[in-house]
Amino acid sequence: MRRMKIAGITLAALLVAGTASAVDMCFDTGSPGLGYLLVVKSYKRPRPGRCNALTSAYEASTSVPYPAVGTACLNAFGNTLHVHWTTLRTNSGGYDEEVSVRTTLPYPSLAGGVTRYVTRALNGESAGGAGQSAASRCEPAPIP
Repeated sequence: MRRMKIAGITLAALLVAGTASAVDMCFDTGSPGLGYLLVVKSYKRPRPGRCNALTSAYEASTSVPYPAVGTACLNAFGNTLHVHWTTLRTNSGGYDEEVSVRTTLPYPSLAGGVTRYVTRALNGESAGGAGQSAASRCEPAPIP
């Protein structure tokens, strides 16, 4: 009886620690070279039906780590993670470009999701697209 009680307390402590602990997460929004890579330092999964701000985030698909802001929300059923983030970076033409990305990922697998993005450069050019997405723990987090 005492062993079962200790085992139950240990299991509960591990579950609480697992959901509360922060990890560095990478959100890959497309094929290498064609998508964006968002790195979120100290990411914590939102609780079902809640959202968390993505702090200490940056876009890492280029040689310059552009700061990014965003939000991650887990639906009320706890089976879909919605991530939206924005950054301002320099595009290949040398113009400042706003990038807005929306990703929907099945939870807890975080694989086989869908991403949609829109870019708008200060010279008036704009583009959009969609692709597959996935997320995983970064070890170590890529810092360009």
